[in-house]
Amino acid sequence: MIFDGVRAQESSRRAGYNEISAGAKNINQINCSPILKWNSAEVFLYLLHNKILFNDLYRIGFNRVGCTVCPMSSDWRDSIGNDIFHDEIKELLSKVEDYVRDTKSANEIIKFVENGSWKGRAGGHGLINGGNRVVKKISGDKISFCFERKTQNWLDVCSILGSIVSCKDNVYTQIIGERQFQFRVEDNAVTYWSYSKMDRTIIGHLRGVANKVAYCVGCKACSVQCPANAFLIAADGKIFIRAENCIHCCNCINFIGGKGCLVAKSLSVTGGNRK
Repeated sequence: MIFDGVRAQESSRRAGYNEISAGAKNINQINCSPILKWNSAEVFLYLLHNKILFNDLYRIGFNRVGCTVCPMSSDWRDSIGNDIFHDEIKELLSKVEDYVRDTKSANEIIKFVENGSWKGRAGGHGLINGGNRVVKKISGDKISFCFERKTQNWLDVCSILGSIVSCKDNVYTQIIGERQFQFRVEDNAVTYWSYSKMDRTIIGHLRGVANKVAYCVGCKACSVQCPANAFLIAADGKIFIRAENCIHCCNCINFIGGKGCLVAKSLSVTGGNRK
């Protein structure tokens, strides 16, 4: 159970929250928001009346406190922050400017930063580790995922889809969604068949596993989404699935949309381009 300081006044999305919600953020978590209906005046009156310490940044005009350079901040907050903490912010903004130099023309750098256009950056364009690490290919009745780079082992991850019931001559048989499929694992690729028997859900789940194999850094975001305590991250950052616990719900893939992995969502690019 998590007690948080979320308030409805903070955003239109948070205005729709309930004071108590089960599974809203993480499947195993209950969120309690005791000050959800408090407005800003009530919060500060409570703090001042009870002599509770709070961040001095609020006294100089900040409406929220967090990262020094924040993609969610307002022009008002940016203006105050840059005036008071110019040197600290300059160092961080230089990282944004370096990114712009790699993705925009020279005359766009100042405009891109000052207008806050960088806050809308999405995907791995211009990032050192950005780009698509896995490519899907369909040939005949087979679907393959070819890896440019891997951080995980396919056999360590794919059991979340279903039980592997046999292996002969490097050909594995796996039950996925009550259907039987074969697959072969090579150094930089994995191939499944029969593709004609797969529906959109199975194909999407295979893509999710491929993204975990290509991008996972062991951040453990998936672990808290598992309702059966089957998805674990070992000390070396590798994925470990408790086969006896796994119910193959694929929540560890579905919670992040179609990508299956938070890092994949952040670093992959659209349109098939690598840069």
